[in-house]
Amino acid sequence: MGDETDNPWGDVTGRWCEQYSKIVIPNGQSYQHALYPGISQKQQLQSFNTRSNGSWPFAVEWSGAYLAIAMANKLMATLDDPSSTIRFTKNADTKKKTLKTWALWWKGYMYSRVGSMYISGLIVNEFGKSNGNYVDRPSVMAEATRNFDEALSILSSLPQDDSYNEIMTSIVPDFNDNAKIVSPDMWTRMINTYKARNILVAKKITDMTPTDWTNIVALASTGLQSSDNIFTLGMTPNDLNGLTAGFHPYQNCNDANAFMLASERLIQEFKPGDSRLNKNFHILSEPYVNVQGRGWTFGTRYGFVDIEEGGSFATAQNLGQWPITPTYEENQLMLAEAKIRMGNTDEGLTYVDAVRAYQAAGIGLVSGTGLTQAQALEELRIERRIGLFLRGVAFYDARRWGVIAPESQGGGRTGAKIMVPAAVYDPEADGLPGAYPCYIEYNYMDYWDIPTIELDFNKPTLGSVPTKS
Repeated sequence: MGDETDNPWGDVTGRWCEQYSKIVIPNGQSYQHALYPGISQKQQLQSFNTRSNGSWPFAVEWSGAYLAIAMANKLMATLDDPSSTIRFTKNADTKKKTLKTWALWWKGYMYSRVGSMYISGLIVNEFGKSNGNYVDRPSVMAEATRNFDEALSILSSLPQDDSYNEIMTSIVPDFNDNAKIVSPDMWTRMINTYKARNILVAKKITDMTPTDWTNIVALASTGLQSSDNIFTLGMTPNDLNGLTAGFHPYQNCNDANAFMLASERLIQEFKPGDSRLNKNFHILSEPYVNVQGRGWTFGTRYGFVDIEEGGSFATAQNLGQWPITPTYEENQLMLAEAKIRMGNTDEGLTYVDAVRAYQAAGIGLVSGTGLTQAQALEELRIERRIGLFLRGVAFYDARRWGVIAPESQGGGRTGAKIMVPAAVYDPEADGLPGAYPCYIEYNYMDYWDIPTIELDFNKPTLGSVPTKS
């Protein structure tokens, strides 16, 4: 929904998540979605939120988050249980603290995901139990912070000894590259970066305060460094014993699978000479146009270069590690945005340049060139789109920047490249469609409803906040 990839297929209601409200082509003609004219994404997705439909897509992230929270609660309870039959060799204290940090990290991570995506959430701290007290997003984010801070407290004195390394290589699967151990210091910086992200994505730009930007700078200044290891998601060679069951992001982007297509709105962000374009994308022998009649945004001239061929985001051989966590680049671009919005425009641009250098973009510096704040923010926007591609933040950005808002509230995107069928753009035309600069009114939901498969079995108690937007 951040419009960096397109998913035209019905699996897990993917295509309905991208149901735009309107497209206006350059000649001024306006078109609603051909299959569902007048029906917004919100209306469509809410119609699926039934038990008979499995509450897709609302159930996907919710179910995964609370399953992980439950497992983390179970681990913590076991570690604290004096009657537990678990016995540790060597340095038992380090091992128990490492495992507790692991549980706290995942609770902080998952509460962050819930608070960033849903209208409300549950705070559950006991395995096998739940409650009907649905709380608002700030409260969910506060719980994420509480768990992160408790993890930071342990990490501040946790040694990276043989016992620590033994636990870390045991709990991280080998196909997730467990040879690159995340040290306590790296873990600390990773949490600081995540806490900065939580501040950034929690509000619309118009609601951000000077204190918010100051806090982001403080956290990101002690956040991830370019040499840090982070937690990643890989695949087993045959993908039969991994965690993704054929739905790893890099598998989805492979041209043969074509589950996710490269959005023309992403491609148009690249500046001339940016080496990342040719490294990661190639021209298709035949473009996709209005795939199966499911909407004009489902079209592109570009495919992905596989990792085994030198690319970064696709594979036909189950290769590559996708970042589960925030990254160094995200950390730098949060510093960039905060500095620019605080009035330190040129200093902020140095972080944009740092990310481009780190990714070997090969384009000129923008710091020291006299850009205005508005121009600097445009560089920042472009770089977050390109430099953080497939990092899970594009929708958050579109929401906080107002792109997904209705046209009546200033939302949408002008000059958005779309593969418009030739006969639509010019009934007299004969030949291939073109990528034309259009206006798109996305009109997407800001925050998702609680899935009915939760509500039907765990009804809100008195005092709960709304569970539907």
